[in-house]
Amino acid sequence: MRLISDFVAKVSISARVALLILAFISLISFAIGGIIELNKQKTSVISQVEVVQKEDTEKQAEPVENKAKGTVKQSGTENTEENTGAPASPQSAEGIPDITLGQTIAANGFEFTLNRVELSYDVEPDNPPSYYTHYAASQGQVYIYVNATVKNTGKHSLECDNIYSVIADYNHGYTYRGFHIASDSDGDFTYANITNVEPLQTLGVHCLIDCPQEVEASENPLVLTIQMKDGTKYKYTVR
Repeated sequence: MRLISDFVAKVSISARVALLILAFISLISFAIGGIIELNKQKTSVISQVEVVQKEDTEKQAEPVENKAKGTVKQSGTENTEENTGAPASPQSAEGIPDITLGQTIAANGFEFTLNRVELSYDVEPDNPPSYYTHYAASQGQVYIYVNATVKNTGKHSLECDNIYSVIADYNHGYTYRGFHIASDSDGDFTYANITNVEPLQTLGVHCLIDCPQEVEASENPLVLTIQMKDGTKYKYTVR
């Protein structure tokens, strides 16, 4: 019986030792697993921090890039404005040669003579017949009357309403265009669109520009640009 008791005691001690060993091994395994998991979490956190830092860096860099592009674009726009220049102004007409009253211009196929320029509320022929045509301005309006003579030096007829054109520039930017009338053989006015200047013929071909009455009443600048059918321009300064 004593042998049995000693055997049981030894087995009990061995079992306890085994349990302690198992418990120790489990504890070590648990600790190692925790360390591994902690390292994984640390690695994940580091990766997330790197991602966040990368995103923050990209976000911070993005406005700088956009701002730089905006600056380039603005600089390009300013250069374009400098290259193309501001909208045309009366000063840009300084390159157009002047024409004076009584001066004759030799154009392509005809000669143009500017006889006179006047502002009138009722335009009449110079030497009217008994019955004649006249052009009375509407209320509050006035005509700029450009009296000119055209000699056809070519060998083909010239349409009176297609020989030259006139643009009036009032007070640096208010522009007005006119319509043509012609003188007939009797000294009366006639329609320019049905009248031709025949080869070697000289005929009065005039222009009427309908403007507000202020153009005549004020002392503001008034400049006429006369353009021939070949594109050549001349400037006449009324005041």
